[in-house]
Amino acid sequence: MIELRHLRYAVAVAEEGHITRAAARLGIQQPPLSQQIRALEAAIGAPLFRRQPRGVELTAAGRAFVGKARAILRDADLAVEAARRASRGQEGQLAIGFTSSAAFHPFVTGVMREMRERAPAITLSLEEASTGELIAAVEADRLDAAFVRAPGERLENDHASARRGDGGRIAGPSSARPQGHPPADFAGLARRRAADPLPPSDRARPL
Repeated sequence: MIELRHLRYAVAVAEEGHITRAAARLGIQQPPLSQQIRALEAAIGAPLFRRQPRGVELTAAGRAFVGKARAILRDADLAVEAARRASRGQEGQLAIGFTSSAAFHPFVTGVMREMRERAPAITLSLEEASTGELIAAVEADRLDAAFVRAPGERLENDHASARRGDGGRIAGPSSARPQGHPPADFAGLARRRAADPLPPSDRARPL
């Protein structure tokens, strides 16, 4: 079976043009590297390198293989980084609701702007609706959070919420309860949603 390490071995040998130098770069001994390259060539069914007195050079098959190997290794690195960003709440998707009166409020626009600046890889899906519809959407797990203006009693009983100075609120799952300021909460929510989506019952608890 060809593994990622075999791709790294082949790329290193191709770039160094010498198995001993490639082994030093990879932090392994030269004999095991030579064995791995031979095993790789056997698995492929074609020689990848032409042995020379002072090194190696790629064959036609080797050039084709190494070109694809580089692309695969780049994709693997990108996949690892994407997973790390998602675990930190820096990548993913959030569905955010707002009332028409909240859409252009400086608080709301400031939160959304800072969210995009701090976590640009998070895709925001925005929905405008009435307060009642937004609360129902959060309860039904169709929205991750919502900017609403509503009587405090319903939000206190049914939702994690953050009170604003002008009476407005941010309603959302209890995992997103404010820790400083809202943009950080949304990043934390994205992190939770990517790792372990919250059931509706866990998204309707008071602070």
